[in-house]
Amino acid sequence: MYRFSLLIFLGFLTVKMFATSITASSFGWNGINDTSALQQAFTANVDTLYIDLQAGNWISGPLIFDNSVNDKVVIFEKNVTIEALPGAFDGYLYNGLFTFINCSNISFQGYGATLKMNKQEYIDLNDGSEWRHVISISGCNNFSIFGLELIDSGGDGIEISGLWQQPVPSTNIHIKDCKINNNYRQGISITSAENVLIEHCKITNTEGTPPAFGIDLEPDMAYDVLNNIQIKQCRITGNEGGGVLVALWMLDETSQPVDVTVEDCYIGSNQNQGIVIDVNSSGPVPGQVLFSRCLIENQPGNAIFSNKRESLLLEFNDLVIKNVGTAGGSYDMPVFIQKQYDYSGLPLGNILFNNIYIDDRFFTRDFLDITHWGGSSQVENVSGNFFIYNPNGVSSYVEAPWVNVTFTQQTVDTLPLADLSVSTYNNTAYETGNDNTASFTVERTDSDFSFPLGVYFNVTGTAQNRLDYSYFTKMLIIPSNAASTTYTFTALPDLIQEPQETIDVTISPNDHYTTTTGNVQLYIEDELLSVSENNTTPVTLFPNPAKNNITVSDLNSDEFFYEIFDLSGQQIIKKKPVSLHTINVEQLSSGTYFLLLHSGLNKTTFIKFIKE
Repeated sequence: MYRFSLLIFLGFLTVKMFATSITASSFGWNGINDTSALQQAFTANVDTLYIDLQAGNWISGPLIFDNSVNDKVVIFEKNVTIEALPGAFDGYLYNGLFTFINCSNISFQGYGATLKMNKQEYIDLNDGSEWRHVISISGCNNFSIFGLELIDSGGDGIEISGLWQQPVPSTNIHIKDCKINNNYRQGISITSAENVLIEHCKITNTEGTPPAFGIDLEPDMAYDVLNNIQIKQCRITGNEGGGVLVALWMLDETSQPVDVTVEDCYIGSNQNQGIVIDVNSSGPVPGQVLFSRCLIENQPGNAIFSNKRESLLLEFNDLVIKNVGTAGGSYDMPVFIQKQYDYSGLPLGNILFNNIYIDDRFFTRDFLDITHWGGSSQVENVSGNFFIYNPNGVSSYVEAPWVNVTFTQQTVDTLPLADLSVSTYNNTAYETGNDNTASFTVERTDSDFSFPLGVYFNVTGTAQNRLDYSYFTKMLIIPSNAASTTYTFTALPDLIQEPQETIDVTISPNDHYTTTTGNVQLYIEDELLSVSENNTTPVTLFPNPAKNNITVSDLNSDEFFYEIFDLSGQQIIKKKPVSLHTINVEQLSSGTYFLLLHSGLNKTTFIKFIKE
């Protein structure tokens, strides 16, 4: 037996060649209380677990796995929902829907599936709990979560932490293409982790208890770790506290160096600040926090706010900031750096602002304020360059004394800034094989490329964002000193034979640019198993579902052989039928399978069926 290429996309997990599998419904389903069935399914001694679609939602109480689930791929069938059992979490302040402690090598594949809790129920309890997470990962290694929608928790959508009161972080965590909405405390929290990649996620509408950010990186102890944390191409909007919080106040000079990178993200329309970095700790924290090519807009508070000692490096590159600080308070300027009531005597500084564009046209105020209160000796080591569009005037403030403060501010006089055109030289992505990407290029024409330019897109077509291709944030940044940039879509493999799907990309209107060529069409095709798919004649199976035999009709060929695969892509059977056009499936376990038919002239047909 062998495993074909449709599921070789499991992040950090190495898939075994000879896998064993089972469906969750093998342990029962009633849609009333499925906790026991799911607990047994997850701890079953198999490599692959299928959460299969039933007549209603799976309903579950807390599912807690303490080193009891390892080396497992969990595949959620499209349209599956696992919902928290009402009342089952009332007496448990720290229990979420899924809790994994000290587990290794787990992959969740859930494109089109949902994990849902009952947020209002937990709010009504008024018990002070903020830890009823959808998924909690504590001290785990090699854990990936792809494609799931995680909603309505009494805590975080996803919490990533170390082992309780131990210097053991979670490691090698990959979160991709997830939709995380309406959670109580955070969309995603990380307290102690190493090698984390969060990409192509939509994180929205966190509200309930502070901090209530989209993403919160907040160690609890000095021994906690934030090492190689990467956040890429995410859209973070509508969150009560703000977009991204990096709160390092529990770390000190004994802590491991911090290494956090946030790239190509949209941070907009949150209810307070965009980015907050709190380094007001008891000692200087080593390391760096880097933000590059992000667009921050429509915030009541600051685009960037920081309590900052001169410890770790803060670096901001090619940011575009628009319409922030709309609350109009005394300190609601685009960038506000302070050192509040700190009597340590340590200076404020070690900040780089490289090519920051700010549209502050609706206000008369400083675009930047760096203030130190208390016993700080001075501001030092702040550099960079800003491009400011504000017809009311351009000004900034740095409190004296200061040393080595060398940033520049250049006035942008008029809009639009450029004329844009979009084109493609790679317009088709295939779901399988090596050629799984399609791309488009945006080029600007203007005499001045020295500043970054934010570009907005509308994406339509028959292909679905986050289900047929990795989630696209609908904006790009053309970096400073660059005439163009290219965005690449990655097709997501599935087991469904489909016609060609389209991705229609159109530049959205904006007063910062005009458009010469504003749209382009890209395509996604199956290319199943890298074989010819030129059989356009419809082929059907009956009965489907089947118990003993299935009959193939309308194949137009008497000579064919067939293969049967399970949902993970493992080949179960390969043979010719014993009786013409009749296939015996009696020996198969109950579940969902795929039949691949090979007939004359290299024709292939791929059909889903259910074995009762």
